[in-house]
Amino acid sequence: MENDSQATDGPYSVYCLCIDMIGSTKAGLQLTSRQYDKFNRALVEQIIPHLEALDLTGGLLKFTGDGWLLMTNETGKVPALCCLAMIMANGFQDEMSERTSIPEERIPPLRLAVCAGRDIRVELPDGRQDWVGDSARRAVRAAGYCSANEIIIDTPVKYVVLRDFAITSLDVERRAGEGKEVKAEEKLELHVLADLKTEAATDSEAPEYYVYALEVMGKRQEAERITKEVSERLESEAGQLQGREEEGKMRDILRSSNRLMARVGSYSAVIEILNGIREAGVAPDVVTYNILMNKAQEYDEAEMWFDRMVEEGVEPNVVTYNTLINGASDYDGQKSWFDRMLEEGVEPNVVTYSTIINGASDYDEQKSWFDRMVEEGIEPDVVTYNTLINGASDYDEQKSWFDRMLEEGVEPDVVTYNTLINGASDYDEQKSWFDRMVEEGVEPDVVTYNTLINGASEYDEQKSWFDRMVEEGVEPTVVTYCTLIGRSPDFDEAKRWVARAEAGGVRPDPMVYNRVVEKCRNYREVKSWLEEISQKGIRLSIGTYNSIMNKAADYEEAKSWLEKMRRAGVKPNIRSYKAILHGKGCTSDEARACVEEMRGDGICPDVDIYNILIGKAATCEEAAEWIEKMKEEGL
Repeated sequence: MENDSQATDGPYSVYCLCIDMIGSTKAGLQLTSRQYDKFNRALVEQIIPHLEALDLTGGLLKFTGDGWLLMTNETGKVPALCCLAMIMANGFQDEMSERTSIPEERIPPLRLAVCAGRDIRVELPDGRQDWVGDSARRAVRAAGYCSANEIIIDTPVKYVVLRDFAITSLDVERRAGEGKEVKAEEKLELHVLADLKTEAATDSEAPEYYVYALEVMGKRQEAERITKEVSERLESEAGQLQGREEEGKMRDILRSSNRLMARVGSYSAVIEILNGIREAGVAPDVVTYNILMNKAQEYDEAEMWFDRMVEEGVEPNVVTYNTLINGASDYDGQKSWFDRMLEEGVEPNVVTYSTIINGASDYDEQKSWFDRMVEEGIEPDVVTYNTLINGASDYDEQKSWFDRMLEEGVEPDVVTYNTLINGASDYDEQKSWFDRMVEEGVEPDVVTYNTLINGASEYDEQKSWFDRMVEEGVEPTVVTYCTLIGRSPDFDEAKRWVARAEAGGVRPDPMVYNRVVEKCRNYREVKSWLEEISQKGIRLSIGTYNSIMNKAADYEEAKSWLEKMRRAGVKPNIRSYKAILHGKGCTSDEARACVEEMRGDGICPDVDIYNILIGKAATCEEAAEWIEKMKEEGL
């Protein structure tokens, strides 16, 4: 057989993490085609942030059909591989459920193994490089011994991480006897990676990996404790270097501190690290200050860090200015930072321009910035075009930007299509965009479906979209249900939507309850509905109170609801008083008293109120009095 791959160099000691989904074929067959495609895309979206945070993007990542193989020849990355394994074992099912809207119990659990082997590096016919040898084979075989969400390692890996992780021996023969799916051509000495030794992580060479893993797994207190101890250790190490020619080691300490600061979730912990390295005589660099500005809780604080870095002679870079431009409170502030970065000789990039285009005061201004970035030779990306499509003055202009992005080879995403669907001239046009996005393999999300449900011309069509979104594993939101309730043909149907929302774990908001009240045919149904929701401890909104008063049987009943809303701490508005004045049986004197009460609430009557008062006037003289009053108030 002809072999088109070419060996390039080696052999190397290579470490492989095998992440295998248990029963993935069976689970996949239970999904619709679109759900399955969405699940596979989510697999990539789920793992990438962890690879980036653990500095594993330089490793070789391969999708196997049932999971991942992640391979590296850097022994220093083995702790990161083990941290990734722990993150996946603890949170894969939850994270995938959140990304796909598929119930967690339907997400396959994992088998995970980290093993070492002797591999060579080869170049494939398409130019890509791969590892070929023992590591992947051993990791796949070892994973076969795993129970659900268990991590197994071999002896070479054990010797690398034994000080940082709790490790127990694995009885391989016993596991094989339990019917595990194992091919045992080679006898492997295996162990179970049980947990992270938090007390040892402080002295490890890459504590930021452990801090990140603990943060992701919800063990924030342990992460903060390690952060504090590592910060103290780095401070001590730096202090011992003072007065010596140890610039290289100082840089290493600063890099370690920066990595730790980037991984820590707590802003106060970041400040502690900064104070520690300062006390030890280590000067922060641009990376340090960029992290501080990005994590600052208030924009004024980010500006303070900028001022400090400039005072200390640290030159800001494009990341610095992009952070400040993004956080600026208004467009003028963004332009000011842009001008300053140019004065300092820092070249803007696509992120800079996309951020300013998004913040621009009007569409013409957005186009001006776009023209400028193109003149500067900076290629717009999908974010740039999405912003312009959203800001375009009309639908034809939106389509023009869409055509241009395609001509420039920029692929539209779900935000692009959602914006076009929302801006489309009619419902048929909306459906056309939906069909196109699906043909292009872009997964619709909840915004897509909510827009189509809102735009559908018929109630049955709305329900059809709802059924489709549920079939595709897209979870409806309170906006979805609110739209459907608003278009429901009657009160009973509206109540059924509320029940369905609650059964699906969506908590209706005040607007939902208000929409249901609007669907009540009479005051009897209103009272029935209020009795039902009162048992749930629902706090009614002013809109709901106004709708109730509009449905009230008479003036006295409407007035009683005004008192109830006051007792509930809800202040009436002009609509509240209109509802009361419209109440059956409201006399001229009661109307006059109602207006005085309204003025006491700081609400001035409008034309509608005066028209009601004129209509209720007992005499022509009283009606004339109200007309004169209107004129005095400029109405």
